[in-house]
Formats: sequence, structure tokens, C-alpha cells
Amino acid sequence: MNHQLFERILTSKALKRNMLVHVAVPTRIDGPLKGIFFNDGQNVWNDDQASFNQSWGVGEAIDFNLHQILVVSVSCADGMDRLDEYSKFVDKSGEFPVDWITRDVGGKADLYLQEVVEVILPFAQSFANCKPEWMMLGSSMGGVISLTAMIEYPHIFKKIAGLSNAFWFAKEEFLDYVKDATFSLDQHVYLDVGTKESGIQKENQIYVDCNVDVAQVLLDKPLGSLTFVRVEDGEHNELAWKERIGGILHQLLSK
Repeated sequence: MNHQLFERILTSKALKRNMLVHVAVPTRIDGPLKGIFFNDGQNVWNDDQASFNQSWGVGEAIDFNLHQILVVSVSCADGMDRLDEYSKFVDKSGEFPVDWITRDVGGKADLYLQEVVEVILPFAQSFANCKPEWMMLGSSMGGVISLTAMIEYPHIFKKIAGLSNAFWFAKEEFLDYVKDATFSLDQHVYLDVGTKESGIQKENQIYVDCNVDVAQVLLDKPLGSLTFVRVEDGEHNELAWKERIGGILHQLLSK
């Protein structure tokens, strides 16, 4: 075992919910650690805590001692509240109409990210000294909030990875937001999308198209690097993300 994993329940007054927080540190610490933050943290470590009993297995995906990393993850809010926290904009497009969405959703990303920056990161750093710059990762709506974090807190989040990103959510507002955003050469972005994100071909194409649109905008930005991968037959589930998370972490940590 190359890391120690700690679990805590924190109560957020700002978000009005309990958060399952995990912090993992190397068994050998040689100096300030590189910080990595995961959204949808209940799916990061253990199958028995994961939403669909399938985790990403991050503890086995990378050598904490070799890379000298601290990883913190925070569980998402339930149901529609997750969509609220992971999007800066309210989605009114109806691009993906589903019967469990019964109200306008989105619009609380600023509150969520403020909690991450002002509460969660300092809490994580109480376990070990970290470098001031962080990496954030997430899948689906977790990818949306990761790119938002880089835009809102460019001095903190220098690297982000978004897998199977739900950029269709409030698509026009989000795309304009990315177009207007300022990036820098010390920032690194990884994005991917599967060709079978949904069981419906029309929805598969929506996923691919919206990810291509965001990647195209980022191509014109002064980034240190941009990686965009179209994953053939890639599906929208934890097992698919588990299969590629190790390589993504290694790639970004090498930047």
C-alpha cells in the first residue's frame, strides 16, 4: 500500500448538506505534495461506496509515493442538487429531457467552488503540506465543474481533466462562458468523450458534438497543453472511466 486513506463527514453550512470527504497521502512524504481534487468523490475509492457499486479505484491506479501526491475527494449532492452545484448556469434547453428532472437545475457552481477553495482544500492540507497549485478531475457534470474551476480560480487550478463531459448542459451559456474566459500557458487541460455515451444514437452525437465545440474554443486559447480524445465505443459509466483514469493522471502529472 503506497498511501493512507482517511475518511471524514463534513457538514457544509453553505451547501446545506453533509459531504463524504476522503484524503489520501503517500506513506512516504519527501516535501510539499501535488494536490489533486476529485468531484463525485463517492465513486473514487471503494466499490461499496460508489453510486453503482463500481469505483474508479484511484488508490490502485497510481503510485502515491512515486508521484508525491495528496488526493482529496468530495461526494456529490443528491439527485437534482448535484446538477445545481456542478453548473454555473441554469439549464433550460431541454437537450436531454428526463422524467426525474422536475424543476430548473443548475446555477450554484460558484457556491460549490467557494466551499471547495475555502473549506475543503485547507482541510486536506491539514493532513500534509501541499503545493499551492491543484489539479481537478471529474466525469460528466464533474467535467463541467472542473473546467469552471479552472476559469474561476486560475491561480489555483492549473490542471484539469474532464471525462465524458456533459457540456450539453446549458450549452450555449457555457460555450459563451468558455469563449470569454482567460487562460494561460501554465494551464493544462485534458478532455475526452466516448462515442457510446448513451444508448440512443442521437444522444451519442450530442455528447460528441458539444465536446468538440468546447475543445475547438480551447484550441484558440493560450494553454500550456490541450488533449482531446474521442474514445471509440467509450460508455458513460464508472468502469469506463476507471479504465482510463490511471493514464490520464500520469499524463497530467508529467506536465
